[in-house]
Amino acid sequence: MLDDNEKSATKTDISLLKAELATKTELREEIKSVKTELTAQINRVAAAVVNTQADVRRIEQAMATKDDISRVLKAIDAFAGKSESDHNAVVLHGRILTDVQVGLKDHEGRLNILASTRP
Repeated sequence: MLDDNEKSATKTDISLLKAELATKTELREEIKSVKTELTAQINRVAAAVVNTQADVRRIEQAMATKDDISRVLKAIDAFAGKSESDHNAVVLHGRILTDVQVGLKDHEGRLNILASTRP
């Protein structure tokens, strides 16, 4: 004899069970598809992150730091100061040459006067 808990399955019970199993199988396939798509997306994102990190490293290596810029500006200031100093020296040298030439002409004039007054 069969107990209440041990009733035989009816055709309807079997049909419902088949439908439930089919639904579970469809869900498993859908989950597998979603996992595959997610894995592909994660791989693409990971590749993009790696490329971005490489770009950032290249930028960091090429980018001038504040210390670099400060050194360049100090060198430019030093060069500008030396250039201005050299320019001032050239101008002063030109004035001195002009003064010497004027003095030389005056000296030549005095020598000519002295030479002409000698007997």
